[in-house]
Amino acid sequence: MNELVLIDMETQGTSVKALLQANKNGYLYALDRTNGRLLSAKPFIGRINWTKGLDVQGRPIPGVVPTPEGVVGCPSAFGAKNWNHVAYSPQTGYVYLPMIDMCNLVQRVQVKPRKGTLYLGGEATMLGEGSHGVLGAIDVQTGESRWQYRSKYPMLASVLATGGGLVFTGDLEGHALAFDASHGELLWKFNTGSGHRGSPVSYAVGGKQYIAVPSGWGGATTLYLPQAFPELKGATKGSTLFVFGLFEE
Repeated sequence: MNELVLIDMETQGTSVKALLQANKNGYLYALDRTNGRLLSAKPFIGRINWTKGLDVQGRPIPGVVPTPEGVVGCPSAFGAKNWNHVAYSPQTGYVYLPMIDMCNLVQRVQVKPRKGTLYLGGEATMLGEGSHGVLGAIDVQTGESRWQYRSKYPMLASVLATGGGLVFTGDLEGHALAFDASHGELLWKFNTGSGHRGSPVSYAVGGKQYIAVPSGWGGATTLYLPQAFPELKGATKGSTLFVFGLFEE
């Protein structure tokens, strides 16, 4: 469910046709897309304990294991990043990630599978303590974080990077957000009245550039996030498309 980003990057002094994936498991992978060779795999979120790390081939070393009593597992079932896509800017060389820093209480339970019934083999409860969202810029050459913006709730909207040096996304408090792509300075925000889970897009008509932002949320988000954030139980779902024109100099 995580998108693949095709880029050209330098490794050991050589230009490589690479493939990036910011996985739900909390690691940002870079592969040589011509032969599948692992170039790098680095964690991008703060709390990860499902694995103790990766071996030289990028395979996970097992971490915590669910028990009947329950253990805290990080990241949560939402993942360190969900379906919402990243953005890459060839101008900065950064990939911009919408992140979820959240953990679960995971319990192993005995369940008798029944036809037509969802079977997970366990139960997971979202934990609010320490949970938040992050929009982060990561240098694809080094895997190092260049800047971060912390949000109160998980970041569940996609990211758009423009040729004008801007990065757009939205948060669950209802704000459409614009950042400086290089330094992460918050340049603009607009409250749309409902949480953001969609994908901002840029387009032009008659030579004028616009940014369209969908506002509204639902689905599994409204079912499970209130476990960690009870105040979201009655949050406005909304269903509106906002269109903004960029400033002209």
